[in-house]
Amino acid sequence: MFSYDAEILPQVRLIGHIKYREKWMHFSRCIDEYVAYIMVDGNMYLEEAGVQYHLRKHDMLILEPGLEHKGYQGAACDYYYIHFKSNGIAIVSKESEEALFEELVEKRKISLLSNNLEEGNSIDSITCLPKTFTLSSDRNYMAMLKSDVMKYYTRKEQYKRLTSANIHSFFLELSQDYLSAYLMKENENVTHVKKSSLVAENVLHYLNVNYSMKINSKMIEEKFEVNFDYLNRIFNAITGETIFQYLTKVRINQAEELIRTTNLPFGEIGYLVGIEDQFYFSKLFKKITGLTPTGYYHNFHQ
Repeated sequence: MFSYDAEILPQVRLIGHIKYREKWMHFSRCIDEYVAYIMVDGNMYLEEAGVQYHLRKHDMLILEPGLEHKGYQGAACDYYYIHFKSNGIAIVSKESEEALFEELVEKRKISLLSNNLEEGNSIDSITCLPKTFTLSSDRNYMAMLKSDVMKYYTRKEQYKRLTSANIHSFFLELSQDYLSAYLMKENENVTHVKKSSLVAENVLHYLNVNYSMKINSKMIEEKFEVNFDYLNRIFNAITGETIFQYLTKVRINQAEELIRTTNLPFGEIGYLVGIEDQFYFSKLFKKITGLTPTGYYHNFHQ
């Protein structure tokens, strides 16, 4: 596993796509940059510093600079390759992996509960990348890579910076999937908890998008096909808040943004964030922020 600094853009030198219909075996080499292989289909047999890897459809592998790698068996294969350097990537020892995962799990919880309207980031920039991993079919990674290869070979102005930025995005999405896979594995012996945890994260996403709608427990229960009280307990265990406590916080965060940036009447602002009763809106606003909407407006604009 690697630690990966999300603030540092990788410097992509070369990216491409190769499809061997006949058996092919990788040549031996040792270079001073990272090389990522992402399989579209087929098989690739690679050895790095004496460790053998068998890559299949949608598998990926990141080879390290300064270590010899070579093929140890021939096979037909279809794959993308990325050659890059980065000051933001570093190998993590086996002894340190568990501690890093624990930090990342806590960061995910903080991030899930963060106010997206605030400036800056709620967590530091350190995440992780797997050395080898099977890419999730839920994300269209291959389409991303195909687009990046096309941009690279156009050679229009800034094409390498654009490619590097896109690969950085690719790596960050990969890091999210890697952490999600770790969380799934941690709960693999408790299937109902695993499934409910995923549903709870989907509920959180639903609330972030649809906070302006009238949302009640029956609606959530029907949409996600899970008993509301049970789902609420799982949601609370993950976030530290009940579903409606979280929904209220999202609504008030949005209301703060509207008060800061518009001159809309408070009644209309309440309506726009899903709280139609103006008196109730003022009550909730003060409970969350410590100020009435009027007090908040004057305090900010002063």
